[in-house]
Amino acid sequence: MKMLSANAKMKVLETATFHDIEHYLALKVRLNNESQEYALSSTLTLEFLQQLHSVQDKAMLQKLEKELQLTALSVQDNKDSLLLQVKTLRSEKILRSYLLLSISTLCEQLQIESPL
Repeated sequence: MKMLSANAKMKVLETATFHDIEHYLALKVRLNNESQEYALSSTLTLEFLQQLHSVQDKAMLQKLEKELQLTALSVQDNKDSLLLQVKTLRSEKILRSYLLLSISTLCEQLQIESPL
């Protein structure tokens, strides 16, 4: 374990950044404590992304959520549909991008020098 030296600078985080990190930690704990496996395109992911301050375009998330709901209704009719599989993969890529951008934004915020 690395000890902090007396010269180590303490960082001051914006409240939004701090809350986003808390949301990530809460998600980690929840996923570790549950036995259920979640798909990336699950409602859990969408709800999580809606809570984050680092996600700017929430309108796209709402549109994606509606699309996933329609896709879920289609699953009952035809689980082997190639179009359904392509839509699901597209949605998962978009959600993965949102998560990566959010993490990247948080990392950038952590690199900002403290004004103190």
